[in-house]
Amino acid sequence: MKIAGFKREVTEGTVALTPPGAMRGWNDLLRRHHIQGWLRDMAFIAAGCIVFVVGMNALLIPHQLIAGGLTGAALLLHYAVPLFDVGWWYFFLNIPLLWLGWRNSGRRFMILTAYGMTAFSLAASWISVAPLAVYDPITAALAAGVICGLGAGLILRSRGSAGGLDILSIYLRERFGFSLGSLGFVMNGAILLAGAWFHDLQTALYSAIFIFVCARVVDAVLVGVNPQKMVLVISDRSEDIARDLMDQMKYGVTYLQGEGGFARKEKKIICSVVKSMDLPRFKACALRVDPKALLVVNDTCEVAGPRTFAGITAKALCHEGIVHER
Repeated sequence: MKIAGFKREVTEGTVALTPPGAMRGWNDLLRRHHIQGWLRDMAFIAAGCIVFVVGMNALLIPHQLIAGGLTGAALLLHYAVPLFDVGWWYFFLNIPLLWLGWRNSGRRFMILTAYGMTAFSLAASWISVAPLAVYDPITAALAAGVICGLGAGLILRSRGSAGGLDILSIYLRERFGFSLGSLGFVMNGAILLAGAWFHDLQTALYSAIFIFVCARVVDAVLVGVNPQKMVLVISDRSEDIARDLMDQMKYGVTYLQGEGGFARKEKKIICSVVKSMDLPRFKACALRVDPKALLVVNDTCEVAGPRTFAGITAKALCHEGIVHER
């Protein structure tokens, strides 16, 4: 049967009639969401490039320091041949890598990367910043690491990059199975060695400080500075410890089922997420109940969800049957 003004759809034997207006509205919503995603990524890349270039022009270049990756190679070439600024060198070095990435990476990633490379090159060429009044190279390396790390973190929060050795690292990983961490270490090490050769060892060491601080700030931007620890408590008196933790510290706990490797005895392992400032009290509370308890404290990159910290309340866990009330 044909009804005017409706679209006939058949899905697994079921006939559905969808008004054309609803289909257009759904498609428009998806299109707007897609465009918003592109604009968001481009805004992050542009802002990150500007912040990075400000730190580079205000602190790195006045102290002749070197960055990691292809930016470091561009800085070395700029110091050797000042006729071209860092932006031009960075653009030239990225051209073969863009060709390589276009053949081996996703189109969205490479379009955003080409945009990021162009934005970084233009920002490095056009943004002129007066050198900051920092005369100690160590202080300059630390300050530049914070500023440039913030910029690099903003770039990486998008689904693209600003070019550089990331493209080569991804290609080598997919082609030969190398890990990204090892490749980054080798490439940055080679750039620092080149800096020590063409300049001096002291400059290379200051540059290593910058690279280290920059990497830490990038991690903080991407995953946040997390003041939480995950604690595992292994004890034969797990229920008594859990009861005290919930009653006295108002922390929720989760039981994990474990088995001793030697005695083959089943036991409940307590798992809880604890604020760093509460960790000493947490350990004291557990060890007061069982001095022989084993506590394992792990760093956490991120804790997400509506019930974190004391938000994982004993009452809620008892209600869900994860732990049992007295």
